[in-house]
Amino acid sequence: MMKKILLLFLLSFLFTVNAQSNDTVFIKKNKSQRVYILQDRNSNEYNSLIDFSNFNTNVKTSELESLGMNSKWLPVYKYSGNYYLYIPCDVINDRKYLITDNNIQIQSSEVTSYVINSIKKEQKNVFINYTEPNSKENFSLKISPVDKNNGIYKFITTNKQLSYEIIMLDANKYKNYNVVINDCTNNKVNEFEFDK
Repeated sequence: MMKKILLLFLLSFLFTVNAQSNDTVFIKKNKSQRVYILQDRNSNEYNSLIDFSNFNTNVKTSELESLGMNSKWLPVYKYSGNYYLYIPCDVINDRKYLITDNNIQIQSSEVTSYVINSIKKEQKNVFINYTEPNSKENFSLKISPVDKNNGIYKFITTNKQLSYEIIMLDANKYKNYNVVINDCTNNKVNEFEFDK
């Protein structure tokens, strides 16, 4: 009886280890850094991507929704021709957007809230003008569909002569994508370089 229990335990252990290895594909692995693709869409790491608890989510989004836009956005990146979500080594690179009828909240290590002056839709694009509350500096955000069916959009932010571009994902579609994790628990390392 004891041999059967031990054999059952050993088989379940091997099955668990094998299942985990099938869910993880390593891109880079050394003593200071592990970069890997996590395919387990029920893992804690994966579900941490849609944690918007640092944001003020008790807000109106009816105007934005009437334009066919979601309020919660995550960055996506291309690697080997496919889009991936990303968990960076340094949380300062963990960018998220929450767009409401009155504010844009942007997380980059901490959440900053900007006042929206106007929202309008022209053809397929949504244009949002907003102001930084302390400096009163004005910004313009153009949201253009890249692959609307899969929730992928290009965010182009301009301020005077500066322009910044990032590919974002409608957070409602996050379960359609695997995630690249840059695990650097002991040392700060460079972020993973995705395709241009």
